Amino acid sequence: MVALVAGLCVQKPEGIKPTPLQPAEELKLSDFPEAFKDSTLIIVGDNTSDIEMQAANEIAEYLENETGNKPLIKKYSEITEEDKRNYNLIVVGTPKTNPFLKEVYALTNATKVTEEFPGEGRGVLEILRNPWDEEKAMLLVEGSDKWGARVGSLMIVEENKKLTKERKFVDWVEYTGVEFPIDSEEEAIRYAKTDPGVRNFISAWTAKKGCRVISQVILHEPDEGLFGVGFGVRCFGEPVFDAGYEIRFKDNGEIVLSVYRSI
Repeated sequence: MVALVAGLCVQKPEGIKPTPLQPAEELKLSDFPEAFKDSTLIIVGDNTSDIEMQAANEIAEYLENETGNKPLIKKYSEITEEDKRNYNLIVVGTPKTNPFLKEVYALTNATKVTEEFPGEGRGVLEILRNPWDEEKAMLLVEGSDKWGARVGSLMIVEENKKLTKERKFVDWVEYTGVEFPIDSEEEAIRYAKTDPGVRNFISAWTAKKGCRVISQVILHEPDEGLFGVGFGVRCFGEPVFDAGYEIRFKDNGEIVLSVYRSI
């Protein structure tokens, strides 16, 4: 009887094949925005800078345009345990401004960014599974400083289809060609084109057949460290006088004015 029971214990049922556990599909940055088309939450720090909020808002607007669903944006102090489990997560900021990154580092093998690494004006884009629910995705848009985070948002919006790995180190100066303090008109125009309002203006008009956007520095006060850049539209060789955009900023990148103007 003992032998018979032992034999029954090791006998495999006929016609049934065991199903191996499948590893979670590896995510790539090019899975953005598709992996975030549903139930997405963007997390920023309570003391986030204006530049980091630019990054969060631009990502939110891009997702809405591409997927039809606009993600929520919440500050760190507003996040609940249910939020962590119920949403795809996008974390924007620096370790200094967004404490949520520390929680992510404690639960994952994500690249740990500090004020020293990868360094001034640099950051990391990284996509991975949400550690609170691995059926969902998480995107880290993190920098050693605000410019490292900002360039991450620019790159994920502009270059996502080219980002075929799960991680990308990013560099503000390398990607934008802008160093602070801004000290030339060419550099001022390049910086102006990183502003979300300017980017939307350019995108909307260049999508129209036969139209192009022209730019010009309209204000430069070296003593005040102040620049102003204007954008207008020319269609089929004729200027369009009822459309324009103006942005003013200090040479350290602080935005003073960003406004669409009807003339």
